[in-house]
Amino acid sequence: MIRNAIRLNPKDNVAMCITELKKGDIVVLDENTTFEALTDIPFAHKVSLNDINTDEDVIKYGYSIGKAICDIKKGQHLHVHNIKGGKRL
Repeated sequence: MIRNAIRLNPKDNVAMCITELKKGDIVVLDENTTFEALTDIPFAHKVSLNDINTDEDVIKYGYSIGKAICDIKKGQHLHVHNIKGGKRL
């Protein structure tokens, strides 16, 4: 399988998609880490690497970029529709 997402920091609970993904596509971080995309995810947008609960920090670059405004499942698209506030790096 060809890698289509990258985790920028080991602390991150999101990865950046390096291709556009459609619902049902397999997200490939490396040969040992794959899972299903639960939603369409545009190129360069974030995908959740694990379940994230409401008000939990969304971690990218090893730092919080905001809080989840609803429960987010592993494999879902993360963007302004389900993340609030946070510092922009």
